[in-house]
Amino acid sequence: MNQGYSSIEKFLSSLFDISLLCAEPLEVEEASLLRCRVSVILRKLHRKDSKVIKLRFGYDDGQAHSSEEVAHTLRMTQEHVCNIENLFGRSLRARLLNDFIGSVIKRKNGADWNSCSISVLDLSTRSRVCMRRLGISTIGELVRKTAEDLLDMDGLGQITLSEIRDKLGEKDLILKGD
Repeated sequence: MNQGYSSIEKFLSSLFDISLLCAEPLEVEEASLLRCRVSVILRKLHRKDSKVIKLRFGYDDGQAHSSEEVAHTLRMTQEHVCNIENLFGRSLRARLLNDFIGSVIKRKNGADWNSCSISVLDLSTRSRVCMRRLGISTIGELVRKTAEDLLDMDGLGQITLSEIRDKLGEKDLILKGD
């Protein structure tokens, strides 16, 4: 990924065929959503990693820089810059695909999540295993459970419960009793 991308959109095109996500060019609302998703990921990155991405793609000033320029400016190796870029790309790709799947399901089901697989929540392996042990395979089955129901499960603690609540919250859903 040490190519000279001049924008987030071009970078995304290198990750996957963006035409699969958008039949038409990005409109203002979609571009705003993309920028919002990028901002969320940048806030989760280490400060220096975030600076790498912002410089690399001209996020703040519109002036993109090569990985070599970024490495020189931030006094790190070009390989380190490329590794950060790859991590960012995987994270952004997963988030955008999750958004896309969610929007398709909303259009198809009129925002009815009951029969939707919990896989769209993009849960960690530990959480997915706990859901499987509980026999929960759809979002509808999950939201009919209380936090206490989930905490009674062996191996499911506060951290896993917090992740489940966060992932449901991203879809404007909550557990029973929350």
